[in-house]
Formats: sequence, C-alpha cells, structure tokens
Amino acid sequence: MRASHCTPEQFEQHFREVLRQAAAGLFATVDPDVCEEERDDDPDCDCAGVVGFVGPCMSGMLCVAMGCDGLDDQVPADPDDWMGELANQLAGRVKNQLGRVGVTYTVGPPVTLRGRMLSFAEEDCLIRFAFRASPVTFVVHARLELTPPIEIVEPDEEPLEEGRLLFF
Repeated sequence: MRASHCTPEQFEQHFREVLRQAAAGLFATVDPDVCEEERDDDPDCDCAGVVGFVGPCMSGMLCVAMGCDGLDDQVPADPDDWMGELANQLAGRVKNQLGRVGVTYTVGPPVTLRGRMLSFAEEDCLIRFAFRASPVTFVVHARLELTPPIEIVEPDEEPLEEGRLLFF
C-alpha cells in the first residue's frame, strides 16, 4: 500500500463523503426509500445519540438526532438505547471506511440525550446532513478536529458490504 499526505481540507471532504454514504446506508435499514433532505434549519429534535472519537490525526463527535414524538410505538427497543445504537452503528460504518485508507481512531460508548428542541451552534458543527426516513427525519451532526500530518493509504481490496461477518 502506498501512503501519501493529504491536506486537512482534502481529508475533511473525504470524511464528509464517507459520513454521507454511511448515514444513507444506515438509515436505509429503517426505510429503504430514505432520501437526503436539503434543509436550512433542523427539524424539532428532542432525542439524540452521540459518540466521540479520538485518534492520532483527528478527534470529534458524531450525533444522530430526531424528533421522538411517537417513537416509543415505532421502535422494538427502548428509544434511548435505539438512538445510542444508531449513533454507534454510524460511527462503526465511518470507522470501517476510514480504516481502509489507514486512518485509525477509538470510538467511545454512545450517550443519549432527551430534551426540547436540541440543537448545535453553527460554529460547533462543521458537517450536517438531514435524511427523511418515513416517518421521521434524522439529522446527522459531526464535529471534526484534525491534527496534521494526515497520512492515508490507497486500499488494496474491495470493502465488505456493511453488515457482513468476517470469520478468521
């Protein structure tokens, strides 16, 4: 594998694309017809799952938030556990993809939040996406802090499809 350095801007763009694809894939497990929404504002979010991550060249957090009205009747588990698990699964999908290019980091356990109209200050979140998965809108927020140099490698094999098991 050949290693090369990339600028923080290049890595942030790569991270943004990996996060977008990981979120779309994750939310497609909730609704196969999931679609990304262009929004200038956040929908009313009152529950969220948050995970932090830290590694040699980056640290930050990922958050999955949504409105929880009627959620208790729609999910097969405790809604707080479900939100935490969504954030954890999203972090795992992102970590799998970034690991393919040699970026390693540790993910902390998920934390769940409930409140009224949860939101992030604009300056605290560099990345934000919204996805409509009937009957809810999921909002993904991410904060990414980079510590150059950022070294990536070219992957030498195709990734496994998410959700596949690898026995060894």
